[in-house]
Amino acid sequence: MAQTVIYADLRFTKGPGGHGTTNQVLEAASMDDTDSPYENVVPGSAPVGTAGEGTEGSPGHWSWRRCVPVGLLAAVLLLSVALVALGTCYWQVTHQLQNVTMEQATERDHFAKEEQVWEQSLKQTQQELAWVQEELQQAWQEARNRQQELASREAELVHVSGTLNATQKELQDVQGKLRASKEAASSLRVCLNADCCPSGWLLYRGKCLFISAMKKSWWDSYWDCKEKSSQLLVLGQWESLVLPNFLQTDGAKYWIGGIYKRSSEIQWLDKKPYSQEEWFNYCGATANGKIEKKWCADAHAWICEQAPDMSSVSESIFPLLAKG
Repeated sequence: MAQTVIYADLRFTKGPGGHGTTNQVLEAASMDDTDSPYENVVPGSAPVGTAGEGTEGSPGHWSWRRCVPVGLLAAVLLLSVALVALGTCYWQVTHQLQNVTMEQATERDHFAKEEQVWEQSLKQTQQELAWVQEELQQAWQEARNRQQELASREAELVHVSGTLNATQKELQDVQGKLRASKEAASSLRVCLNADCCPSGWLLYRGKCLFISAMKKSWWDSYWDCKEKSSQLLVLGQWESLVLPNFLQTDGAKYWIGGIYKRSSEIQWLDKKPYSQEEWFNYCGATANGKIEKKWCADAHAWICEQAPDMSSVSESIFPLLAKG
């Protein structure tokens, strides 16, 4: 039995994106038979089967054959949509990459300019630092030279100070010797033609000295000297070793005009005269050329001093020596 073959004319039209749509495909499939180019074809005999029997046409076979191109077309359509979507994404990503690249290029240019500015500033700073280091080196060298000069001057000053101190000591020694010589000479000249000390008194270094043979307390010795119009010997300007040798070798102790109150230092009567209202326990005595602190109530010999009696001739010749 002959089977009628129907050919469908599929027409595709491009959409806005250059691709066909599903509705257009369906419209092409449902076209009228009058639009088909095969509408004048006369159906012929159907081929004979292998068993010699003719195959009969079935609606299921025709529908399956017709659905195969439609499914393939749908797959192609979906693939095209996926390609369009991928292309769109690729274009967007590419555009974003271009924007990022342009921004990076702009930032690189900005950083390059800033780097140039910083390099110039760094070079200028390095030059200024080199200048400052050079000035500092010069200042340090000047300070070192000044320090060396100052050390040299200090050494010279120390040397001069030492020389001056030695000279002052020598001058003091010479002045002491000169003073002693003047006092000895004045004593000799004053007492040349007259008795300048009372009978029993000793002229020694410009002073008339009375050395007792008895022993009394310090207070009794003090009043004995007062009765003789004199005072106990004051060694304020004398050294203890300038006493006569016989007073230093016999080991005897002699009261002198010095007292000890609250302090440990001796107070001489020529600086602060003795008052009867005052009371003290320790007095000064000389022994073996040294000054010792002794109990005032002890009994010792004593030494009175008195200024020599100047003659009128000697006073006119030596007015400066009349005071002492």
